[in-house]
Amino acid sequence: MVRPNFDSLYAMTWLDLSDGPVIVSVPDTDGRYYVLPMYDMWTDAIAAPGWRTSGTRGAAWGFVPPGWTRNAPAGVSTIHAPTSTIWIIGRTQTNGPADYEAVNKLQHGFALTPLTRSGEPAPPATARIDPTIDMETEPLRQVNALSAVDYFQRRSDIDGTGSDFRGGVGQGDRSLLAARIQMAWNRPGFESKLTPASPPTPPR
Repeated sequence: MVRPNFDSLYAMTWLDLSDGPVIVSVPDTDGRYYVLPMYDMWTDAIAAPGWRTSGTRGAAWGFVPPGWTRNAPAGVSTIHAPTSTIWIIGRTQTNGPADYEAVNKLQHGFALTPLTRSGEPAPPATARIDPTIDMETEPLRQVNALSAVDYFQRRSDIDGTGSDFRGGVGQGDRSLLAARIQMAWNRPGFESKLTPASPPTPPR
C-alpha cells in the first residue's frame, strides 16, 4: 500500500461478493488523475483501473466471486476476484483545498451496484453486526491472542475461499499462499510444531 499523500483525496470501500457480483462504476473525470487500487483478502493487488491503465472516461467493472461463470452486462469489464471480499482504496488528484469541492463531486459519482440491480439505483446498504464478534477489544490484541491454527482458520472463514485449515485443502481456494500453508498443514505433526510468538507491546 502507498503512503497517504497531500495531493489526492481518498475514497475507500469494501466489496462483499458472497451474494454475487458487484459493479464498480466511475464517471468521466475529464482528464483528472484517479486510480482505484483493488486488493483481495491477502492484500494482493488484483487491478488498478484509472488514468494510467484505463483512461479517464466513464467506465464500469464487474467484480465476480470465485466460481462465477456467467457473463457480465454489456459495457462492463469483468474482474475475477480470488476472494469473496475486496478492498478498494481510491485516490483522486486534487490541486489544493480550493479544488476539494470539485473532487468531492467526482467522488459522489463513484457507484457500487449489485449485479442483480444493474441499470437501476441500488438501495442503501444495511449493516448487521455479528453478535459473536468482540467489538470492544482492540483488533491488535485480538489477533495477538489467536493461536496459529485459529488465525489461519479465521482468515479462511473471512475470505470465503472454503479452506479448512484443520482438515485439508478447500476446493474453492484461490491463494498460492493458502495452498502452501495447507501443504505443510497436512504433514503429520505440523500443528504440534507451531509455537506461540511473543506479541509486540501495543503502542501507548
